[in-house]
Amino acid sequence: MKSLIIAFAMYSKFPMPRVDWEKKALSWALCWFPLVGLAVGAVLWLWLALAGWLGFGVVFTAALALLLPIVLSGGIHLDGFCDTCDALSSHQTRERKLEILKDSHTGAFAIICCGLYLLVFFACWSEVAAAGRAALVLALGPVLSRSLSGFFAVTLPNARGTGLLATFTDTMDTAKARGVMVIWVVVCVAILLWLG
Repeated sequence: MKSLIIAFAMYSKFPMPRVDWEKKALSWALCWFPLVGLAVGAVLWLWLALAGWLGFGVVFTAALALLLPIVLSGGIHLDGFCDTCDALSSHQTRERKLEILKDSHTGAFAIICCGLYLLVFFACWSEVAAAGRAALVLALGPVLSRSLSGFFAVTLPNARGTGLLATFTDTMDTAKARGVMVIWVVVCVAILLWLG
């Protein structure tokens, strides 16, 4: 249960009780990551249903559909995306790129990429008819993205070998965690295909 609470406390803004971040609990927190996505997806689905019921326009519906996952996650994924854009676009050595990843300042590449991300994502939300089964499919997006994120976190090497990712992955049984994440991905894809 502590692992679940840690996952929600770290990767969302949903209120959670305080628990000690013990190594055993940390080692399984990443496996609950898709459940955080499920909670975000549920709120997103409720918004889409409410927007349809109240007859809100496409632009307003799309704007909140874009913002809700960012707000509910505390922007942690967008922050990581921006840091990565700054580092990868820097044309520096590997060591310097790793320093840029740790730097809390936002560079021009992060701002440009963030603006483009928000623009394209908003355009995508504006193009879909988010009602009925389509709304459920879209609401499962956060579950699939977090399932894949967790899978790659325990499969690909950590660039620095330290940091927040290492806090969650160093003490875990990566083979078991990888298996759990594969199950999340397969179940999510199966549900998406069934709904689609």
